[in-house]
Amino acid sequence: MARTREPGDNIDLWYPLEAWPAEQRPAALWSWLADTGSLTQKLRALAGDVFQVRVLHEGQVPLAAEDARLLHALAGATARKRQVYLCADAPWVYARTLVPTESGHWLEKLGTQPLGERVFAVADTQRNLIEVAQLYPGHELYQAAVNGLGITPPMLWARRSVLRVDSSRLLIYECFLPGMHA
Repeated sequence: MARTREPGDNIDLWYPLEAWPAEQRPAALWSWLADTGSLTQKLRALAGDVFQVRVLHEGQVPLAAEDARLLHALAGATARKRQVYLCADAPWVYARTLVPTESGHWLEKLGTQPLGERVFAVADTQRNLIEVAQLYPGHELYQAAVNGLGITPPMLWARRSVLRVDSSRLLIYECFLPGMHA
């Protein structure tokens, strides 16, 4: 059973969707957190022509142990990392994608093209288990999501999952920003 995190809680609390009791689920966001399809497609349908991807950073990084485990890679192996905001009139979602270096072609040369458009165009794309967490200030993913926004919400809801596309595994973190609560 999922438990609500408290500010200052320094442990990661990622739980499968079904572990979150109904009374702890954010009503306005739950359908977004639980959706197994393309988040890009869903956001584009809501935002229309103003939908855009704002690339924040791309590059090679060593994989943290937890990320390596999820990607079935060796701890310390390198990965291509892409960080973006998915936006309408303001950033709605911070997304971080990690792909082991040998499969990094999924992130190369995307520019402002949404990753979701590319991976969900492949017929056999599969999303593994979605895990959900509450992130508080001080958590590295929270900090990356709000960096440069000029806001510090008390908490962010986030999800993570692994997409299997062809023979590649892509680890995707998505943090839903306060604009999504409107």
